[in-house]
Amino acid sequence: MRKLRRLRRVRKAGKAGLWSITGLSVLALLAGLAVLVIIDQTMRAPKWLRDRVEARLEENLGGLQIEFGDVELVIAEGWRPRAALRDVRLSDADGRPIVSLSDATAALAMRPLLEGQFQPKDIALSGGFINLRRDADGAFSLAFDGGDPEVSGATGVAGIIDELDAIFERPELSALTHVTANQLNLRYEDAVSGQAWTVDGGVIRMTREQDLLRVGGNFTLLGVRDFASSIELNYTSEIGQTEASIGLTLTDVPARDIASQSLALSWLEPLRAPLSGALRGSVNPDGTLGDLNATLQIGAGVLQPTDETLPIPFDSARAYFTYLPSEQVLQFDEISVVSPWVTGSAEGSTFLQGIDGGALTGLIGQLRLTETRLNPAGAYNDPITINETLADFKLELDPFTLTVGELVILDQGSELRLEGDLRASDTGWVVAMDGEMDLLTPERLVALWPPAAIPKTRSWIDRNLSGGQLSDLNVALRVQPGSRPNVYLDFDYENAQVRFMPSMPPITGAKGQASLAGNRFVTTATAGEVIAEEGGAVNVAGTSFIIPDTSIRRAAPAIVRLQGRGTITSVLSLLNRPPLSVLEEPGLPVELADGTAVFQGNIAVPLKNRVTFDEVSFFVDGLAQNVASSLLVPGRFAQAPTLAIKANDEGIEIGGEGLISDVPFSAVWQQVFGVPGAGSQLQGKLALSAEALDAFEVGLPPGSVSGTGISEFTLDLPRGELPQLALTSDLVGLELRIPELGWTKPPRQRGALSLNATLGELPEVTDLRVSAPGLAATGTVRAAPGGGLDVAEFSRVRRDDWMDV
Repeated sequence: MRKLRRLRRVRKAGKAGLWSITGLSVLALLAGLAVLVIIDQTMRAPKWLRDRVEARLEENLGGLQIEFGDVELVIAEGWRPRAALRDVRLSDADGRPIVSLSDATAALAMRPLLEGQFQPKDIALSGGFINLRRDADGAFSLAFDGGDPEVSGATGVAGIIDELDAIFERPELSALTHVTANQLNLRYEDAVSGQAWTVDGGVIRMTREQDLLRVGGNFTLLGVRDFASSIELNYTSEIGQTEASIGLTLTDVPARDIASQSLALSWLEPLRAPLSGALRGSVNPDGTLGDLNATLQIGAGVLQPTDETLPIPFDSARAYFTYLPSEQVLQFDEISVVSPWVTGSAEGSTFLQGIDGGALTGLIGQLRLTETRLNPAGAYNDPITINETLADFKLELDPFTLTVGELVILDQGSELRLEGDLRASDTGWVVAMDGEMDLLTPERLVALWPPAAIPKTRSWIDRNLSGGQLSDLNVALRVQPGSRPNVYLDFDYENAQVRFMPSMPPITGAKGQASLAGNRFVTTATAGEVIAEEGGAVNVAGTSFIIPDTSIRRAAPAIVRLQGRGTITSVLSLLNRPPLSVLEEPGLPVELADGTAVFQGNIAVPLKNRVTFDEVSFFVDGLAQNVASSLLVPGRFAQAPTLAIKANDEGIEIGGEGLISDVPFSAVWQQVFGVPGAGSQLQGKLALSAEALDAFEVGLPPGSVSGTGISEFTLDLPRGELPQLALTSDLVGLELRIPELGWTKPPRQRGALSLNATLGELPEVTDLRVSAPGLAATGTVRAAPGGGLDVAEFSRVRRDDWMDV
């Protein structure tokens, strides 16, 4: 069986080992001539000897033709014969060149030589050009000096080992212990990857120790790169056995070149960087690959799957891993990277996909990352540090797509869970990521938020949301080439402080939600209160802050949707802060009235530090309840169960029904904004009776008025001046008497009353006009201190037709 196997290997070797066999045969046949020369003396063989050597060689070359130049013979000390051929050229039967060597030298085994057997012991070859090709099916072909390639039949490591063993098992090479080939030039064309490489000055060394074969080599790769690349290999096996150990040392070899030659390293293909390191592997007795241990050092470069994708730079990277072919698993003891974008290390394992089909299509794996420092594209002023990250992922290589099944980021006691994918399209990166986080502080959210990403919203959160805890965060990111990133974010918060306007006190004990959808940011406080400077706390549950368009860079408009409940004083205290200052123009105090207020409204304000009143648009609607005031109408106590409040950037008004000095009224108080020095005005209807006139200290003679009527009044409240009252009535419901004139107006009879009065410490009626059937009078009334009539003067009194004075 062993003999059959050897014969099969000899046939399998074919022409792939032709150049080696030819060189060895030539040197073996010529070596016998070495005994004819003097020890340590070099002799050139005469022409007749060269011709005989050439003829003898061609007899053993199966129809091939050989030509060479000089033949040199020498016997060294210890009777070690050596023979050398110069300028060796081998051609096929039709004269087509196969291989050329500048030198071929052999040291022959003396004892076999004395018995007539030419067995080289040490062979040295120099020069030669080899064209090696791998076709799409993985089969290798070999051509020399530009000749036509011949398929060797070796499609894997086991096949190559069989061919190599077949050479060394030839009887004429049984004494061979060393082979050295230098100054080799090799061009390797790979149809699998579509690439080609040229090796210059290659050296191969083979050593046999009994049945143990060792092979080593050094190669320098030529290319257009700005750095030199070299490869050193070693191989050890027992001749006749498939089991072997293989090593490879790389220096500054492009990562993409290495990736194209090994399924276990195909995942390196997206890297554009020089790679150095060592690979140690084995071949099992059944010809399958054994475990592969690798140490890789990657120099500065970029991750860039396609020319269209934005390159992700890194300064250096390294990887220590083991490839288990039987399980199709890569076990990473360490992957580390130093980059302006990300710095950190990871460990874990991945399963290779597509290996059975002959090409790596993707990876499925789990990694654990520690102490990761992030600053993608310089997004942060200083890199942020993530304590630990756990990742379940799938990487597809064509097209490059990284799918994250679950990415768990453990950060300062919180967990951020992400899922989604990153894909290299024909036009650039496409990103779709979704995530959720359990807990986070507002300060950490701002720290994790890149300053240049939606800066208006980030700035608002940084300045206006503090303390407390954020929870149930949800985030989504969508990126399409040529478009602005689309971001969604929402979260809950509690026990926080939220400042909804720069000039207003913050909401304390705030609880609520916030969301960012596209360019719209909204936060709503479902609980919280604002502590006014005067009047205590205002409950603002339901208040929202909105930035309709976060893409506006300067002075973006914002909207505050108010909901509140508090004392009238506290509400007026807030409304009287800049830029609104609703009570500044009338000069009224915020303690204008006691009671409670419930209100809602909108405030539109630009997002900038200093805002003037002209830049604000607002309206507020509300109800004041259980109102009591001695300041609204100076010197008079007003009260009402309910008053309606309306305010906007044009003015404010408060209206409803109540009592002024126990006199029923229905009125509206108004204050206009934007008119410097303008006072306010109270306008409405007032119950008119003797009690009402007494209450307002309009002193008329006792018994002159009885019953109740309705009057319309206007009370002007000019700033810094006494209130001015204008009152009119049709006198229906009132009975008027002037006994001195014998005149009486019945309650049902219509008349007319108008008066203008100045209300001060001593009210004064400056113009009093009364007209009714049988009477018309015009005059003034001045009240006496302490109440009552002091002086009533009538400039004209007309009584029917008999008096007109």
